[in-house]
Amino acid sequence: MDGELMPHRAGQPARLCRLTLTDITAQRRAQDEVLRLNTSLEARVEGRTRQLRDLNGELETMMYAVTHDLQAPLRQIRGFTQALLRDVPVAEEQQRLMTYISQSSDQMDELLFALQEYFRAGQQRLRADSVDLDRVLRTVWHEQQAALDAEREVVLTHDPLPQVRGDVVALQMVLSHLIGNAVKFTQGQHPARIHVCMKNHEQDFVVCVRDNGVG
Repeated sequence: MDGELMPHRAGQPARLCRLTLTDITAQRRAQDEVLRLNTSLEARVEGRTRQLRDLNGELETMMYAVTHDLQAPLRQIRGFTQALLRDVPVAEEQQRLMTYISQSSDQMDELLFALQEYFRAGQQRLRADSVDLDRVLRTVWHEQQAALDAEREVVLTHDPLPQVRGDVVALQMVLSHLIGNAVKFTQGQHPARIHVCMKNHEQDFVVCVRDNGVG
């Protein structure tokens, strides 16, 4: 709405004014419709996000159960194969094939275990605490040594490791997988050598694992 005083004779202001009115009903309706659509869209997005979150949770639960259930028959296959290799005389070719079956079962068991660890990590909420990486590495290496064959010689060295901010469980899991892979792929090396190195990258730390294995 606009308004102005209407001039009178001799330049004197009058008691009358002129008003200009603009009908904004359509504009207000359009604004209300946009607001309604935005509200509806936000509600739909929130609903779809909640559905996806629920579906992902169900999928993770199902996959965790499947990987757990598959481990039992794999252990049976490995156990029966090892029993045959140990107790039943077989030709060289049959022995090679059964050894291959046993090794493949071990690899599949490791993959299933890794999947379980992945799903378990996804269900946990990360906590940012002060973590002593040197202490985490000692814990991981102690666990790895307990699983080593008695005849294997594996030498672990490392750079000075700092205190960092992170989730101690997640960091221990990552280091365990890295060290475990290094132990696995250095079989046949006498001795096997694994080195954990640390580099500064701007304000972050980069930890890497090197070994003298294949690849």
